[in-house]
Amino acid sequence: MKRNLSDAIAQYIKALIARSHRQQIEIQRSELARTFNCVPSQVNYVIRTRFREADGFITESKRGGQGFIRITRCQAAETRLAYEALLANIERLDRERTITARETELLKYIYRWGVMELPPQYAENFFQSISKALIQVLK
Repeated sequence: MKRNLSDAIAQYIKALIARSHRQQIEIQRSELARTFNCVPSQVNYVIRTRFREADGFITESKRGGQGFIRITRCQAAETRLAYEALLANIERLDRERTITARETELLKYIYRWGVMELPPQYAENFFQSISKALIQVLK
């Protein structure tokens, strides 16, 4: 894969995120591939290597005809770590069938909202409060 094309795709995505009020975008793989005259797998490569959680981004993907890639910039490292831990716990509860698929999606939505909508200085407290409440309910 061409290094310059990967750089151009990453730069384009970062510019879109920077212009977004919520520091979040939803894009379709195929549209982005057409824009850059490349294959969708190149878009996947760029997202997988340039928009990792360690780089300050949260990525979600839905495949299929109406599929999309959602990329959110997460400002604070502590918030990102708290978010990752909570998602891991939600997914564990889902795997163990402690919570339903609907409850799983609801919790993920609430946590995403905390990352996207709250300023970093409040997000950590939000995650801690929600985690404590979740633990109490599950006991």
